[in-house]
Amino acid sequence: LTFDYSHYEDLSYRQFSRYVERYLLLYEAPTIDALRFKLGKSWASGDMYKPENRTDAQQDIQVWIKAAEKRSLREPVIKIDASTRTKYPVKLPKSLSRCFKTLVTLELRNAVLVDDEASSVSFPSLRKLSLELMKYPGDVFVAKLLSSCPLLEDLVVELCSSDNVSVFSISILHLKSLVLETSGHISEGEAHGFVIDAPSLEYLKIDDDWEWVFCH
Repeated sequence: LTFDYSHYEDLSYRQFSRYVERYLLLYEAPTIDALRFKLGKSWASGDMYKPENRTDAQQDIQVWIKAAEKRSLREPVIKIDASTRTKYPVKLPKSLSRCFKTLVTLELRNAVLVDDEASSVSFPSLRKLSLELMKYPGDVFVAKLLSSCPLLEDLVVELCSSDNVSVFSISILHLKSLVLETSGHISEGEAHGFVIDAPSLEYLKIDDDWEWVFCH
């Protein structure tokens, strides 16, 4: 199932939101292999600059994910337009990090991850993870997130200067493919980079725009 707001030119964000919610509530199939949300047109058109719509988007993602949880969702994809990356970030629901025991693939772009110290993070079945232009609670959270993915084989990470991470530490026993990218601008001498411990790695690609990123 794919819900791309840019394809609904005649709908306001609220109309789009109600449509998605009703569709998922009425969807009767026992499983959903993949569920993709792309909230793009709303930012580009200015609709999502309205405070009430930005708040609604955060709540909507949580409602949509919960509606899909009961159907053994395997591949959720949430992508948010980059034009509002710094001013109007959308926080993902805390439940995203603890509800999907059957999750195999997770792709996230331009969103904020929130640490929930009261709950453990667990992705026991996750094999593919993509984190592009995200914002994290900090370096410790990144290590905790990746350590919760014991079967992870494919990882894509794109760092930006406002991601709140100094060192992105990757220590994954079974990781086979790793793609690392940097974007935006950082000050000379500013500490940003990767630490990699992946003994099973077969493919590595580093695309560095910062020029002085360090990798160990």
